Amino acid sequence: MQKFLEEELADIIKRLIMPRLSKNGDGCWRWKGWRDRVGYGRVTVRRLGDKKNYYVHRLMYAYYKGNIPKKKEIHHKCYTRECCNPDHLELTNHSANIEDRFLKAGKEIEVDRF
Repeated sequence: MQKFLEEELADIIKRLIMPRLSKNGDGCWRWKGWRDRVGYGRVTVRRLGDKKNYYVHRLMYAYYKGNIPKKKEIHHKCYTRECCNPDHLELTNHSANIEDRFLKAGKEIEVDRF
């Protein structure tokens, strides 16, 4: 992810992200803006005459918890792709993220059978 100055990231969060979040009783901060085909929130940022799309949950993680190292992913502990609550986001690697997704899918399948 392109690095932003702390002030730039704070402005993006305040101006473009926070007004489009819906907070509810389950603790999730659901993104109400544009989402990609699999449900992750996206936002377009215009910067220095250029514009680029970013994942909202990654911007939120970077602002509230720190930089995201290369080859790291952000896992949604709540399993809600449009959630941007920093408390629901954790840094992980690709294999752990995929493994957790399959474990969650397996639990849902078992629950659905009964």
